[in-house]
Amino acid sequence: NIPELDINYVTQSGNTVLHVCVNVQRKDIIQLLLKYYPNINVNIKNKQQATPLHLAIIYGDVDIVNILLEAGADKSLLMTNKTCKDLAKDFNNEYLYEMFSH
Repeated sequence: NIPELDINYVTQSGNTVLHVCVNVQRKDIIQLLLKYYPNINVNIKNKQQATPLHLAIIYGDVDIVNILLEAGADKSLLMTNKTCKDLAKDFNNEYLYEMFSH
């Protein structure tokens, strides 16, 4: 049995459990959360206006980027006026830059 909890709970810093898992690059936990909590909000922004997808791009974690995109992450959302492509460029990730160029 999966315990009842507010999977979209926001901390004082504006992060959800999904933001935290991306921050610590726990792909395994992210996959479990997406599997067992279908109502998890993959597009919620924290106080820095970052979605979990934005954080995965900043960290250069291609696997997590792909997992979040497959789960419905919206690549058109901006983080402080920056696109996903802009973030990939800012953090010198050529692979992700090319990925978001198409």
